[in-house]
Amino acid sequence: MTARTLALKTKDVETRASGAGHALLEVYLNDLQKWIMVNPQFDAIVLKYGIPLNAVEIQQAVTDGEKLDLFTSKEDLNIEFYTAWIYPYLYYFDVRFDHSEGVERNELRSVNGKINLMLVPLGAP
Repeated sequence: MTARTLALKTKDVETRASGAGHALLEVYLNDLQKWIMVNPQFDAIVLKYGIPLNAVEIQQAVTDGEKLDLFTSKEDLNIEFYTAWIYPYLYYFDVRFDHSEGVERNELRSVNGKINLMLVPLGAP
């Protein structure tokens, strides 16, 4: 499976003393033709109508108050707790273009000299 690390950041990432980010994975599913968010720390995948969602889709669904489900092996983890916990981190999304390990920073693939892509909400710094 093709996977990439995704860094989630809170709205106050520049001023918060600690705990302003969370790293997890997105995995590309060929059959769905999309990335889905996989959180190994929580053993969690968020679903809507049985379909796994990516980070942007989760952000939108939680914002809109949509009904979501959770795929997890943890019996004590529920969707209400998980979405309340993850939602503050779904503000900025940061992903590298190149996920090679053991490669010097200057050797990573880049686009216009940049090695990362950050999704920023409209109007946010």
